[in-house]
Amino acid sequence: MNQSVLTHFSFSELWGPLVFFITVLLSVIYLLYVGPLRNRFYESEPVKTRQKILFISGLFTFYIAVGSPINAFSHHVLFSAHMLKQALLYFIMPLFFYLGTPSWLIRPLLNSKFSSKFLSFFNQPILAMFLFNSALSLYHFPVVFNKLMEIPFLGGLDHVLLVIASFQMWWPLMCPVPELDKLSNVKKLGYIAANAILLYPACVAIIFAGNILYDPYVNAPQLFSFLSPIDDQQLGGIIMKMTQEAAFVVTLAIISARWYRKEKHDDSIEVAEAVYDSPNQLNNY
Repeated sequence: MNQSVLTHFSFSELWGPLVFFITVLLSVIYLLYVGPLRNRFYESEPVKTRQKILFISGLFTFYIAVGSPINAFSHHVLFSAHMLKQALLYFIMPLFFYLGTPSWLIRPLLNSKFSSKFLSFFNQPILAMFLFNSALSLYHFPVVFNKLMEIPFLGGLDHVLLVIASFQMWWPLMCPVPELDKLSNVKKLGYIAANAILLYPACVAIIFAGNILYDPYVNAPQLFSFLSPIDDQQLGGIIMKMTQEAAFVVTLAIISARWYRKEKHDDSIEVAEAVYDSPNQLNNY
């Protein structure tokens, strides 16, 4: 590792104390609402330890992406760090958050006309799929990427919009409120496949490009001697695609497990009803 590159960054740039504070604060607020303050919510239920760990993991993922050296190196040093940051924010963090959010924590939003309409807009699978993938692909057009990197405010704003779009993309798959879960299990499998396909062109273009596509990394300081700028660019494309694929494989496993449990539960109900009806049927003879 090139130690001289590290000296260009301060401690706060490498480890983001403010981001760490925000992460801890949000963790405390979450644990309070699902713990001592849970009774303030209508029909609230105890939250499993597993769910709490998943939500906190989402916050930890947020800190790793935005507050750790990954964030510092993503700006004009390593394109692969930039892509890892995005992959964590768009494919890992939302999944953890949705899995760790109890339904009763979101249901109060349905009582507000504005939030209800927002969730209705949010819960449109086709729109969500094309909005996120087209926005992320457009972001990685060299002319767009280079301009956004020149203007930090616009680059930051674009990241925020992409994070929101990623949450919308994940909503049809991991919707934490059962009554808003519109997609059938079969459609969810198709939705996963379509999302995986839509991001292929952008990742393939990055991975197999024969030259450096993005100006900020052309003369970037070489942090690792074994990682040339072109290798770094290709690694970035691989990281983005592999992270998406891994997240979708986990999601597929979760959906399949839920599907199996539901079918097993339905079969149990049918058997119980049949057993209950049998004596009644015999009495009718």
